[in-house]
Amino acid sequence: LEEAVAQLKGEEAAARPEPRLTTDWSAFLADDYVPDEHEKLDLYRRLADTRSAGELDDLTLELLDRFGQLPPPAVALVELRRLRLLAANQSVESLRVFQRVTEMTLFQPLQPAAIRALVGMLPFQVEFFTGREFGLRVRGEGLVLLNRTRELLEALAFATAPPAPPSAGARVPPAPPPAPDRAP
Repeated sequence: LEEAVAQLKGEEAAARPEPRLTTDWSAFLADDYVPDEHEKLDLYRRLADTRSAGELDDLTLELLDRFGQLPPPAVALVELRRLRLLAANQSVESLRVFQRVTEMTLFQPLQPAAIRALVGMLPFQVEFFTGREFGLRVRGEGLVLLNRTRELLEALAFATAPPAPPSAGARVPPAPPPAPDRAP
């Protein structure tokens, strides 16, 4: 509702809060990767402050340039941050990323058209669950699971996006004529 009111007023809607993230992945900057504790704390702060995929990519490139190839726990740390950023742009309330399954709960259920679009876009199986909450589940292992989760979030953005307005050259069909008034 707040987003709709802000849109009608021509104002920028407040950013959605990031979803809760629960995981059993080892995600950290190892001592042998970033040995200096102060530098490590600064990198953690900068990672937490990223607000877009572009900022995250820039930080990742900096890590590669300064410290070399990211070890698996650092890759997981960056990719989990990416998932959280992507989820914040959707209606995702919580994100649970475990070793073989990701579950995301949404603030509100998807419309049937969005479900059809989502299922049609993805080359892997997506499970839907309902009950107290509506959500999606995807399975995989290792980085395959993280990539599938990213693809799911990107497809969710596309499937739930409002339809694009007609282009300037496109013909818009005229509205139907009003129904005649009938006197009782």
